Amino acid sequence: MRRTTMLLVSAAAVALPAVCFAQNARPAAQAPANAGGKVAAVAAAKPEPPQKEAAGKKSAAPAKTVKVEFAWELQDQRSWQMFFLLDAAKRRLGSRLEMKTIPIISRENGKFSAPRGDIEVAESRRVAVLSARYPSKVWDYLWARTFNASEGAWKDAAVYAGVDPAKLEAAVSKEGDAELEKAWQYVSSRKIQGTSILVNSAPYQGDLSLVAVLRSFNSMLGKEARLELPAAAPVVVSTAAPAILWIVVSTGMAGADQDAGLTAGLTRILGKPEVMAIPYELTLQKPEFKELNIDFLPYYFVAATPDTEAVFKPYLDNGMVKRNGRYFIITGGTSEGVFLNKERKPGELELFVMAHCPYGVQAQNAFVNAINKGLMPKDVKLTLHYILSAKKGADGVVTFSSLHGSAEWEEDLRQLIIAKNYPDKLWKYLEARNADYTSSLWDKAAAAAGIDPQEVLKNFDSSKGLLEAEAAYSEANKVSGSPTFLWEGRTLVGGIAGLKKIPGFEKVETVQGGAAAQGSCNK
Repeated sequence: MRRTTMLLVSAAAVALPAVCFAQNARPAAQAPANAGGKVAAVAAAKPEPPQKEAAGKKSAAPAKTVKVEFAWELQDQRSWQMFFLLDAAKRRLGSRLEMKTIPIISRENGKFSAPRGDIEVAESRRVAVLSARYPSKVWDYLWARTFNASEGAWKDAAVYAGVDPAKLEAAVSKEGDAELEKAWQYVSSRKIQGTSILVNSAPYQGDLSLVAVLRSFNSMLGKEARLELPAAAPVVVSTAAPAILWIVVSTGMAGADQDAGLTAGLTRILGKPEVMAIPYELTLQKPEFKELNIDFLPYYFVAATPDTEAVFKPYLDNGMVKRNGRYFIITGGTSEGVFLNKERKPGELELFVMAHCPYGVQAQNAFVNAINKGLMPKDVKLTLHYILSAKKGADGVVTFSSLHGSAEWEEDLRQLIIAKNYPDKLWKYLEARNADYTSSLWDKAAAAAGIDPQEVLKNFDSSKGLLEAEAAYSEANKVSGSPTFLWEGRTLVGGIAGLKKIPGFEKVETVQGGAAAQGSCNK
């Protein structure tokens, strides 16, 4: 996951279409609102004195633990943000927190389902069994899953948690549906519709920030069990006029509208600015906007002031925000939009994936299905591209890295070699390969497609230049999420759901048995 992309978006605690996490990826800390400018210190509110007991009632025993029940969708971005929040509280409060995790699951006509397909159902089944059989180990399992959320990585997570994967698999096969039934009963009886935190059986109503959650849980403990936390820092309130967040959009171009997640994130860190959406055509007429050099829509910018400079300093350092004369330009944070100055490629659809991303694999499978059933628009040229990083060392040697490990970029390269040397057999190979895409038995898939595996191996080292070019190409096109589509060289959309908005691709369907179309893995 590209952490710089997450900084602005996760500050708003909004859901993104990303579910796979890079190693140790965490939600960004909340940025201070209205930093800089004239300020006035406001004293932190003092805690209310304890209520006196009613006459004749005995004092309740001091609480030694707080019971937290976490109902969530196991492949949902916002759910994982809440997991990280609870995990941080658990690390401070330790055994004072009784943590229980419940997968949110649906059931219809006796069959269980989840928003992101069979992969999410399978993971929900495992977590439900872990919670029942190994309650003290389930949290370690989930922690390990944050390092690799791909379909087959659950075995490593089980080992990390101290659970034999074979025994877990056997238990899931035997008891999985019964435990899912219990989870469904829990969710249904409480009318839970989305990610929910219950504290001592009551819905958590406080602020979803790290310190607020910790203080809330801590306050429910008896005095002897409670942590001694430092007093809250004074709240800083700016007296300066609110910033104006300008968003350049176009109603005449598909995909050129504002990104709701990015808008919410910027609104959060700028301290509720005035949001002004303006049409691209208007910026061409206004002299004050000429220096912006707008080349991609939506285009976000803010006037440079001492206040906004203080807010954006960390983002300037990592390149997500750039200074352009009188303005700060937000260059990252959105994965969909329209390139204005790129050459149009009529009828060309480019699909960017990671070879071991379940969502990228599902997108490939969707096209295998569409090609086999004749559902593709006529005269469309479909090209595959790959998302990875390539770095050249001082010795001139290029090293590659990919979100799901070295096995992923090696598979990327095999697919590139097949696309170059056996273009008419590529989709046959993918159809066979994607049946078990994380296995090492790629050669069997190649043979099934009529390709000599030895010919692929023979070209492996000499073809690494193709992989280096792919890394540069995905970066140049602002692509970090798998799958992403680039239509006719200009329109960038994420996932099958985004592709179906483009005329001609309405019949491209998600193939059952994989993860949800709106999911993605992010660099």
